[in-house]
Amino acid sequence: MNLRKLTKREGKLIKFIRLAKKLQANSYQHILQSALRQEGCQVVFFSTKLQDDYLQIAKRFSKKTFYLCLPDELTESASLPANMPVLKLSALKNLTSEDKVLILTRHEALPLKFWDYFRKLGIRNILLYGKKKEYRRVTRSLLLHSRAIYAVYNSLDPLSQNYYASVMCGRLAGDIRKIKFAQDKQYFLDGFMPEKGDVVIDGGAYDGMTAKDFCDAGCKVYSFEMDQSNYQKSIALALQNNFVLENMGLGLKKIELKYSSRGAGSCIEKKGSGIAHIIDIDTYAHEKGLARIDFIKMDIEGSEMAALQGAADTIRRYKPKLAICLYHKLSDMWEIPKYLKQLRPDYQFAFRHYPIDGGQEYLWNEQARELLAAYELDYMCESIWESVLYCR
Repeated sequence: MNLRKLTKREGKLIKFIRLAKKLQANSYQHILQSALRQEGCQVVFFSTKLQDDYLQIAKRFSKKTFYLCLPDELTESASLPANMPVLKLSALKNLTSEDKVLILTRHEALPLKFWDYFRKLGIRNILLYGKKKEYRRVTRSLLLHSRAIYAVYNSLDPLSQNYYASVMCGRLAGDIRKIKFAQDKQYFLDGFMPEKGDVVIDGGAYDGMTAKDFCDAGCKVYSFEMDQSNYQKSIALALQNNFVLENMGLGLKKIELKYSSRGAGSCIEKKGSGIAHIIDIDTYAHEKGLARIDFIKMDIEGSEMAALQGAADTIRRYKPKLAICLYHKLSDMWEIPKYLKQLRPDYQFAFRHYPIDGGQEYLWNEQARELLAAYELDYMCESIWESVLYCR
């Protein structure tokens, strides 16, 4: 019996060691330097808007032929540096398989969507541009917290392990092509979904559409949105679908904090100009006299850990199903599962990573939609965003 357990444990350890080697081989710096060492490789920085640090980027790659690439529609209106060679996006169509091009793209929604366009052209050596400090931080964090990462990885089922490992590889390499994307509906994973009659806490309402989905499943929904403008957008939907909409954010305790209003990306910030009313789930449940809470969803721009700490009594008492976003802070990938296991050692975990449905207003404005249409691109966007931890 003991021998069987030991063999199983060793097998999991060997599998994780293979993952660690894969992560090391996918280091952003390693991939970038290997690509740059290709003889005759041209470096292209692609964007859909002019950035202030183009010249710094060009200086970084001063030993290579370096181009700024913009969609044709934007090159005429852009105010370009005089010494910056520009490559129109249409010119990439003339490249052959023998041309060596390294395309660097900022991690912003619209530039990322053009990865699909580059795939159609057969350009495969595309890397996501990131500052050196950012990727060194990612590498250092993964090394320092390898035991915690292993514990999370070990707690997942085989399919979830594949998703989890692919996200780690993608973030370390700066390459979304390495990430495995789930095709089912976000927050509605089979076996981890809320059921008819459940009491649901929806953290991060934005436009109220996710709260509506929970209502359609027959749940009683309490939805929280701290941003005043987002809250106003959701009021009509809340009235139509009979869910409770609170102009509050979720956090560690009842308090007022500054926040920056950025649409779907509104977040708590000391330098923010808005004032958010924050409440913890434990206090809210007590004040509202909620007899139970069956399901908690959180996508609250980096405040997930604080909000979970503010729900500690609720989680211990009711063991609600959870759908918690882990992508806002790298450390959340291991710290949040670790914390939840401390609260409820009997939690079962699953992990998925999703593309973003760009049909929603917050991702593409009218100009962006016109640009996507011009290049025959749909509204689905693949990125390192939208990692979700499920618990039951």
